[in-house]
Amino acid sequence: MNGGRSNSTQSFLEAFLLIRRELRDLVRFAVVLIVGVWLTAPSVAARKGQTAPTPAEQAQAFLKEGYRYQKAERYQEAIYFYEQSLGQNPKQAKALDHLGFCCMRLRQYRRAIAYFQDALEISPSLAEVHEHLGEAYLAVGWPKLARREYALLLPLDPKAAKELKKKLDRSEEARAYTQPDE
Repeated sequence: MNGGRSNSTQSFLEAFLLIRRELRDLVRFAVVLIVGVWLTAPSVAARKGQTAPTPAEQAQAFLKEGYRYQKAERYQEAIYFYEQSLGQNPKQAKALDHLGFCCMRLRQYRRAIAYFQDALEISPSLAEVHEHLGEAYLAVGWPKLARREYALLLPLDPKAAKELKKKLDRSEEARAYTQPDE
């Protein structure tokens, strides 16, 4: 017996909880999909006698929706909307930055790095992108590249650069502590 429960009861409970989790995720995905379709449906605007939203307007609506999910720490759903936004307008540095940030939160660091690099190709002076890229470089163990981002960030946002420098220093201290003595 496991805590007063039989093995079959325990198995049933585990299966029930798994199904409940899967169902919750399925409902979340359905809501995301419905909202996505609604945001892109030109027929809704046409029925109201309005013009259909432009791709730029759709991109902005998807960006806002993605940010709403990101603030709620629902990163997978946010990624969906950021990707939809970029599908409407691929030259959005902020959308790429937010997409990279969500990937970092999901521990998809190399994917995040690619999004941050794409954002910097579009807008090289976005301080938050340099900060996030530096953090992602630290997460994958590339301190030299993180230090480069710190140098680029310093004139753009000294306060954010100071925070990144603290993380760099802590990372180097931790690495020195774990290195074997020679």
